[in-house]
Amino acid sequence: MLALRTTISFCYFCLTAHLLNYSMTNNDHRLIGVFLRKAMQGMIEILTPGDYVRHPEHPNWGLGQVQSVIQERITVNFENKGKQLINGRKISLLLVNINEENLS
Repeated sequence: MLALRTTISFCYFCLTAHLLNYSMTNNDHRLIGVFLRKAMQGMIEILTPGDYVRHPEHPNWGLGQVQSVIQERITVNFENKGKQLINGRKISLLLVNINEENLS
């Protein structure tokens, strides 16, 4: 939940800055980096083996099941791509609620 709240806060900040035509300073960019790192770390801590995820940049890989999480290294077995090692610090996998997902 921390990752979700942090991401929402970050998105709200960016949207507000854009709507107000706000010119971001170097300090703002550093704060954004801190928000993103905390969001990524929070997502890594949420994932556990057995969870279902999707890769945000490769939707064609299909649904994936988390096999292991060791620090930032997440091993996921995807329907259409097979077993992949994901760096959780660089890629924030999308957690899927299988009760809402059509698994046909």
